[in-house]
Amino acid sequence: TSLIRAEQECNSLVRRRTAELEETNRRLAAEIADHGRALTALRERERWLQLLLDNIPAAISYVDAEQHYRINNRVYEEWFGHTRAELHGKTIREVVGEAAYEGIKDKVDAALSGRSVTFEGSVPYERAGMRYVRASYIPHWDDTRRRVLGFYVLVTDISEHKRAETRERQHLQE
Repeated sequence: TSLIRAEQECNSLVRRRTAELEETNRRLAAEIADHGRALTALRERERWLQLLLDNIPAAISYVDAEQHYRINNRVYEEWFGHTRAELHGKTIREVVGEAAYEGIKDKVDAALSGRSVTFEGSVPYERAGMRYVRASYIPHWDDTRRRVLGFYVLVTDISEHKRAETRERQHLQE
């Protein structure tokens, strides 16, 4: 009888444990489904954000504190002849070229020290050629505002506007 009682207790324990495991599996399946829906929604938001960035007629990027590109839009790809994947992780100097980098280095340093910078000027990009640009570099702080994590870049090519201004001035002088 003690053997029968032990077998009954063992069977009861197996049934309880099986029920617990089935409930755990059910909860895990629900969590996996929730994570899948969240991942799908996140990918959709990312797709829409990239679509928005790619249709703004300016070069937009995010550069980390080590001066590596992390996010770029289509205009960056077009200006510099690299795909988004090729740009990702490259340094500013590698992408814009030495001459252009030397012309903007002080502004990059200012952004990485926590100051927003907006400027206009001619920039001799290695692959994109000479462009007259209006650019803004906006620092990205950590949540405590104690450390700059990188900066946001917005660069608009205003070369045609500047050429039109020059033509207008020349026309007025004639």
